[in-house]
Amino acid sequence: GYPSTLPGHAPRGRPCLYGRADVDPADAFVVFGVFTPARRRVREDRTMATHRLSIPLKEEDVRALRIGDIVYLDGKVHTGRAQVYEHVLHGQNKPPIDLATESNVQMHGAPAAVQDGPGEYRLSSIQATASFRYWKYVPDYIERFGIRAIIGKGGMDKWVYEDVFAKTGTVFLTTVGYGIAALY
Repeated sequence: GYPSTLPGHAPRGRPCLYGRADVDPADAFVVFGVFTPARRRVREDRTMATHRLSIPLKEEDVRALRIGDIVYLDGKVHTGRAQVYEHVLHGQNKPPIDLATESNVQMHGAPAAVQDGPGEYRLSSIQATASFRYWKYVPDYIERFGIRAIIGKGGMDKWVYEDVFAKTGTVFLTTVGYGIAALY
């Protein structure tokens, strides 16, 4: 199976990842599943690496990631639920920005917005949501818009990871602690 977060404690009682107190779970993503071009899983019995990547992600940076690596992202991450996929893929509408060059990382998220005033909203928190809801859109979305990373909770069919992610140089990332939004 995929690597899991092992129990442990960091200074001040904060949870730690794989027993590593130097990783702040609120800031990190973990590589959930990476497939080599030959479609074989990468061995998991190796030392994890930490990466700080800038968005838009480059294919060579994504292909260098391995299962269990810790990834910090700098830049714009976009999100959207099923209606966004329907709007851009089936409705043939353009996204408001060039995703390939500005925000080629998508989060399958459950955002919580706060209304600050009439017509004024801000995102107060977000956490990953189950990606199985979106698997049918992901292949076209990745190929059409040059997406290099999807952040979510997994659950897409195996062929999506093996055939689409491996072919396009895309990675699936998961957040550390699914309930992390409760801390904000």
